[in-house]
Amino acid sequence: MEISIRKVFGKGSVQGFVGICRDISQRDLVLDTIVATKQAQTKNFLLASISHEIKNPIHGIAAMIDLLVGTELTIEQREYVESSIYATKYLLSFLNQVLDLSKMEMGNTAFQSTEISLHNIVEGSLDFFVGTVRPNIELCSYIDPLLPSILYGDPVRLQQLLVNFIANGIKFTSEGSVVVEALKYKECNTHYVVEMHCIDTGIGISPQDQKRLFIPFSQVSEEHQHEGTGLGLSISKKLSKGWGAISVSRAK
Repeated sequence: MEISIRKVFGKGSVQGFVGICRDISQRDLVLDTIVATKQAQTKNFLLASISHEIKNPIHGIAAMIDLLVGTELTIEQREYVESSIYATKYLLSFLNQVLDLSKMEMGNTAFQSTEISLHNIVEGSLDFFVGTVRPNIELCSYIDPLLPSILYGDPVRLQQLLVNFIANGIKFTSEGSVVVEALKYKECNTHYVVEMHCIDTGIGISPQDQKRLFIPFSQVSEEHQHEGTGLGLSISKKLSKGWGAISVSRAK
């Protein structure tokens, strides 16, 4: 509340006072919102700039390691090189996730609509993990035969979603399978609505942990700490808002 008082003069002397009360709660709320928005924009811009600057030397390190792979190495040296390759890929993946998150918070995420093959995208997403997944985990896929072979969508973002889901499924599965399904949910006059599932035989997620599943930098359980930043599913949640929604139906 803001109060202002002024004197009222008449016949050369003060005859009284006039007071005005103003409700400034909305003004303060608007000012607080503007300040918070500017702070968030500054943070995201700084984060994106730093990530870009870090990515350049990492790419240089990765290129040098690729050259090193082509030289004569002992078994021990090759193991060191393979560990270095994994470390650089992991770091680049993390930086890309940070950049994606900052772009989304600034509202700079763009979606495209082009011809896509669900079969190619699903199989390509699974192929990303060939050679790295544990031998006792089977990667499978199922495409609903009722879906047309060609649809329209954003192939890059869709594959990003699937890779995040598959990686999460593999991370929490010690043995069994990770299956990606694409099912026809609804057929409209102008488009199809496709329902995507990523099903694993992992440890499961309790109802309490499901609430934390899409929070950035959050592990779903303190009991089962796994490698990762917790950004992948958070980014997937934000990306999915461009098409539909994400839900969890698996429990312990």
